[in-house]
Amino acid sequence: MISLLCALALAEPVLLWSYDSFPANEYIDGVDEWKSGYDADPWAGYVDQYNYAYPLTDDTAAAPCDDTWSDICNNYLVNPAVPVNDGIFEANLYSGDDDGMGFVFGFKNKNDYFLLVTCPGVAQSSSCPLAQLSGTYTALLHLSGGQVEILETSDQSVRLNQEVAVRIRTNDGAIDAKIGDVELQGQMPEGRALSGVGFYAYDAGAADQSYLLFYDPALYALDSDNDGIIDDDDNCEDDANPGQEDKDKDGLGSACDDDEGGSSGDDTGPDVVDDSGDVGNDSGGVVISAPGSCACSQGSAASGFGLLLGLSALIRRRR
Repeated sequence: MISLLCALALAEPVLLWSYDSFPANEYIDGVDEWKSGYDADPWAGYVDQYNYAYPLTDDTAAAPCDDTWSDICNNYLVNPAVPVNDGIFEANLYSGDDDGMGFVFGFKNKNDYFLLVTCPGVAQSSSCPLAQLSGTYTALLHLSGGQVEILETSDQSVRLNQEVAVRIRTNDGAIDAKIGDVELQGQMPEGRALSGVGFYAYDAGAADQSYLLFYDPALYALDSDNDGIIDDDDNCEDDANPGQEDKDKDGLGSACDDDEGGSSGDDTGPDVVDDSGDVGNDSGGVVISAPGSCACSQGSAASGFGLLLGLSALIRRRR
């Protein structure tokens, strides 16, 4: 048991995808598979100390998003990244805005995705998407069929005007999410992918020069036993078996199959009932993906970039 715990503690996630190529002073929608969910509030890129993505305008819904998850409520910027179920999504934000902000994962479409959203709520005028949560909060949500399911909440949020890290880990459907010092847990449906990741804003654009900046998104796969086979493709997640031996061909590797070959006396054929293992979504192996160059620009965002003078000053103050 001690050796297993040590192995798990030393296991390193495998980097599958990262991105640091947002187009400077241009809209991001359509670039390198990035897709925004609310056309009236475009997302743009900016390059200074880091390579940022940020929403340009401020907008709130006529009704709370938990009543009707309208287009305004879908102000996300997501990327399909690469397929992975058991993994980690990491990114960073820097915000001077006290309205709604967050991170998207497990994205299928505008009516079905997971959202880690936080609202500092430090002013009376702060805008947050959920009516049933007031003041300062952080929430882990599942949007399904346009309806909001709250998985867990906290009455804490992130601190403004400083860098904040997010880490969302999924393993066998369990979600462990951390943003700043706030940690939340939840559960995903069986077989649901972590991939389909990105950013979220609600009334937190650059129009009032209170900038919300996202940067350094990265997606990792778990390799719990550190044997070079990611958990999604490993027939024994917690027992090192780089050769993936499976003598009785039941889908559970020999390294963790206690009754392989009928050693217990009651199993003389392929064992598909008594054993269980997470073989994940084997799509033929993980493809390492690197961000490409801007393939299709949505045109110049020059009309929104008078704001960048203020943005540049803000970033310089951070140094």
